[in-house]
Amino acid sequence: MSQKRTLYTIYILNFFLAFSIAIPAYFNSTFLKEYTSEKFVGLIFTVGSFLTLIAFANMPRVLRALTNYKTIISLLLLQIVLLLTLSASSTILLIAPIFILYWTVIPLLRFNLDIFLESQSTDEETGRIRGIFLTSANIAWVFAPAIAGLILTNGDYWKTFLTSSLLILPMIYLVRTRL
Repeated sequence: MSQKRTLYTIYILNFFLAFSIAIPAYFNSTFLKEYTSEKFVGLIFTVGSFLTLIAFANMPRVLRALTNYKTIISLLLLQIVLLLTLSASSTILLIAPIFILYWTVIPLLRFNLDIFLESQSTDEETGRIRGIFLTSANIAWVFAPAIAGLILTNGDYWKTFLTSSLLILPMIYLVRTRL
């Protein structure tokens, strides 16, 4: 596969990932507050961020064992399960640990995409390639609030998580067929 086609695939993957993250992002705290106190919401985000640091420390071992391709497929499948669980859950005892894992997987997926991007860029092209990569994500973040506003009615946060999980499906297809 040509470098140009692979780069376009990575840009599209980045768009879908950002869109999947951005749709519920504007409502995550409000969603969690429906089930617990504001202090506990902060704790959930803190634990998720701490777990992310631990996960990043272990990523070299994971990548050596699984490869970037298998790692991103596994994380995408895990993310679908986590989002579907969030969309169907109504108890903080389930929501809190699932949300923590969801929050942890997001930067890991970004990291995996960045590895694919790095493998396709040369020093001379890095600025242009990264600029397009970041623009693809920013476009998703621009449109996400409007789409989320249309999806979210009467506090039905489950719809945002369900939509986000559906946005991961084309990513799995693209990774499997184009990377």
